[in-house]
Amino acid sequence: MDATATNGEPEVQPASPVVVLLHGLLRSSSEMDYLARRIKRDLGWECHSLSYPSTSQPLEKLAEGVAEQLESIAGAERPVWAVTHSMGGIVLRHLMQLENNGGVNWAGAVMIGPPNHGSQTARSISHFPGIGFFFSCLYGQAGMELAQEVAARETPWPDPPKPYGIIAGTTSVSLRNPVSWLTSTFCMLPGPGDGTVRLEETMLPTMTDFATIDCTHTLLPQDPRTATLVIDFLQQASFSMSAPA
Repeated sequence: MDATATNGEPEVQPASPVVVLLHGLLRSSSEMDYLARRIKRDLGWECHSLSYPSTSQPLEKLAEGVAEQLESIAGAERPVWAVTHSMGGIVLRHLMQLENNGGVNWAGAVMIGPPNHGSQTARSISHFPGIGFFFSCLYGQAGMELAQEVAARETPWPDPPKPYGIIAGTTSVSLRNPVSWLTSTFCMLPGPGDGTVRLEETMLPTMTDFATIDCTHTLLPQDPRTATLVIDFLQQASFSMSAPA
C-alpha cells in the first residue's frame, strides 16, 4: 500500500543518494574500488567509480566529461555525493564552475589528499633540471595546471559542493609511494604531508571538517581508516570518530 501524506496525497519518497568516486592523476577507476565496496556494504548506497583521461585533457575538459557521465547516472534530481582522491578533487571543483554546477544536485563531498592550492611537488618536479619536459609529457596539461602558482590562474578554482570534509595523510616517506622518494631526497615538501601533497595544501577555509591519518598519498584510498572516515561523513557530514594512527 502506498504511503500517503496527511492531506491524502501520495507521500513523495526522497530519492536515494548516489556516490560518485573520482580517482587521481595517472590512475583509473579501480583506485577507488575498495572505497566503493565499503560504501555499498555499510550504507547500501549506489556507487559509481568513474574513469576520466587524466593526462590527455585540461582540467576544464575533464570536468565536462565527468558531467556528461553524471547526467546519465543521476540526472538533475537525485542527490549526489562525491568522494575524490588527489586531482579528482580538483576536477570536482572545476565541475562547480560549469553551468548549474555541472547539472548535478550535489549533496556534498569528501576529498582525500586533494592539492587544493596546487601542488608544490608538481611545481618542483616540473622545474627540476632534465625532468621538466618528461613531467609535462607524462602528466599532461592537467598536471601542468596543478603546477601553477595560485596567482597565475586565470580564474580561481571554485569551492567543492558543501558540506565537504577533507582527509589528509601524514606519512611523508613510503616505499610504496615512489614520488615520496624524490620529494624527501630533494627536500621538496617542507612541513608535514603525505609524501606528495603538503598538509596545508589540502586545506580550505570553507571546509566542514578535517581529519588526518598516518598514511602515504598513494595508499589513502585503500586504507580502511579512510573508508571509515568517508562513511562517517556521508552519514552525518562530520568526522565524529577518531581514526587510529
